[in-house]
Amino acid sequence: MLETIQCATLPTLDAKLSSCILFSDAMNHASMIQSICHSGAKYVISKYNDLLDLEAKLKQHPKETHKIVTFESIKSMCNSVGPIKKTCDLAKQYGAPTFLSEVCHIENDRKVFILNINVSGLHCWPVQSP
Repeated sequence: MLETIQCATLPTLDAKLSSCILFSDAMNHASMIQSICHSGAKYVISKYNDLLDLEAKLKQHPKETHKIVTFESIKSMCNSVGPIKKTCDLAKQYGAPTFLSEVCHIENDRKVFILNINVSGLHCWPVQSP
C-alpha cells in the first residue's frame, strides 16, 4: 500500500511543482528509492542520516528551485530512527517541503512496536508479537 502511495504522490508533486528536485537519504527503503527514480523528477541522494551532507546538496541549487526532502521516520532497512525534527528544520531553512514515509511497525529484539507520528509528536507503543 505504501509503495502505491509513494508511486502516485512523488510524480504528482513533480508535475505540480514544475520540475522539482527530490532529495533522498541513501538508506530510505528500496520502494521509496524506486518511487523517486520512477517519478520523472531529478533526484539527489544524501549520505545516511547525514544532515551536513544533505545541507551541502541543498545549497547547490538556487533558492527558487522547487525541492522536496524525502525521508523515513524509521529506516526499515537498518531499524534506526531518522532525525525527523532536524531534517524538517533543515528543509524549511531551504524552502523545501518534506515527504515523510511513515513505517507502520518495526521489530527490535523480538518486540514489535507501532509508530505513529502526528502533530503532537512521535509516539511508539510496544505490542505483542504474533
